Amino acid sequence: MKLRAKLWVLYLAAILLVLLIISASLLLYTAQLDPVIRAQFKAFLTQHYLIFLLPLFFIIALTALAFRWVLEKQVVPLYRLSDALNIWAKIHPGHRLPEEGGEVVRRFSKVFNSVAAHFEDLQENLESKISDARADLEEEKNTLAALIEELNEGVVVCNLENRILLYNQKARLLLDRAAVEDPADRGGPVGLGRPIYGVVDQKRLSHALGNLKTRLNREEGSHAAQLVMYGATQQLLRCQVIPVRDAAGELGGYILVFYDITHKVKVDSHRSMLLKSLTEGIRSALASIRAAIETLTAFPAMDDAKRVQFYRVIGEEAAQLSGFIHQTASEFSEHFKSQWPLENIPGGELIGAIRKSAAEKLNLEVDWLPGAEELWVRAESYSLVQAYLYMMRQLQARLNVGHFRMQLAEDRLFNYLDLSWEGAPISLELLETWKRGALMEGEDGIALTLQELLDRHDAEIWSHNDSPSNTCALRLAMPRSVAPQLLQGKVVLEGERPEFYDFSLFHQPGQTPELDQR
Repeated sequence: MKLRAKLWVLYLAAILLVLLIISASLLLYTAQLDPVIRAQFKAFLTQHYLIFLLPLFFIIALTALAFRWVLEKQVVPLYRLSDALNIWAKIHPGHRLPEEGGEVVRRFSKVFNSVAAHFEDLQENLESKISDARADLEEEKNTLAALIEELNEGVVVCNLENRILLYNQKARLLLDRAAVEDPADRGGPVGLGRPIYGVVDQKRLSHALGNLKTRLNREEGSHAAQLVMYGATQQLLRCQVIPVRDAAGELGGYILVFYDITHKVKVDSHRSMLLKSLTEGIRSALASIRAAIETLTAFPAMDDAKRVQFYRVIGEEAAQLSGFIHQTASEFSEHFKSQWPLENIPGGELIGAIRKSAAEKLNLEVDWLPGAEELWVRAESYSLVQAYLYMMRQLQARLNVGHFRMQLAEDRLFNYLDLSWEGAPISLELLETWKRGALMEGEDGIALTLQELLDRHDAEIWSHNDSPSNTCALRLAMPRSVAPQLLQGKVVLEGERPEFYDFSLFHQPGQTPELDQR
């Protein structure tokens, strides 16, 4: 039933109720009158009923007109306003209220329509700005993808759960053997949502991330770490670990940039062997020339035949030396000295990593003696930590040492890192034996000898002892390094166009590998 019909039914019911009340009142009144007066009253009503009915009719008609006016001018328009408000709020923001009904209702509709028009303009303006912002963001994403496409480095982006969020084709070719054999095969370990530990050693990466968190907390040092690893086809890779900060400045993820340094290291190694051969050849020739000159100087009265013979030896050795140098320079002029990829790290950070690893893996307490904690060293921190764990293991087994101390020192040319203990010293022969030992203990460590690690760091180690204090130490000497300059501003990553990317994935708790098959 419609609103009007309902209200008219209510109105008629009210009129009937009033008439019933009036009729009942008259009946009660006449019932109390004297019979003679009651008969006279009934006769009067019968003869003059119009006197009562006409006023009653006019009253009912006036109330009906008033009710109709209120209904059409106030009630029905308000009911229509409620429907129009629902349409505006839930369906169509452009809908407007009808300006009808009484003065108050029309004023309300007019004011509301003005507010609604202003709101719609604001909403359209906001949507336009959001659309523009999305277009700008998409353009920036495409620009980033184009930048990444131009370089030969592999790029992998991971979240704190160590799952891959972004990678490019170059990264797949460097890390995924399946991609090398068939680029269309996406069943290898490199894929969206897959753990990075499938291609990068977990211990090395955890060590690098620990160093990154320490630097971020201290706001010091280069906000990047490096590690060296082997790729899918056993090529040597240098991996740079770059932090990604969230809005609060905390570590929200990290970026791995892979550089293929196989050829460089191979050439460097060849160059080192060449220089060694060159040095030995020059030393032999110079020794012969020097011996001949010293003989001529020591015997000035030597007869001419002997003197000519020595002159001939000097000339032949000089010619041989010149030819050897010329041949070597022409064949290997583009080779460089071998260098293992190193990074500048705070000395205090290195000692902290050694102490933590010693406590966790060897259950050894290592004190940190005050010294030059602000020094920087150029090293590959993971391998250096493994070297000190190796030496502590040997000292613990040989000399039953259960407590160590570490200290940093420096002079004009070198930085020194001392590992000291109380007790018996170690012999030079024993230290030389340790240098030939591999830095491996079960699954821990690295496949290098201590001497190879020292060579890669241009470092040397020796033992010394302080008899009065009954203290012995192993001193590691490394070339001095300086603190790197912090780079300000935004870092733009470059590599090949990513196969998959969604930068909002940093805020998602986990990924699904099935997405990679889409």
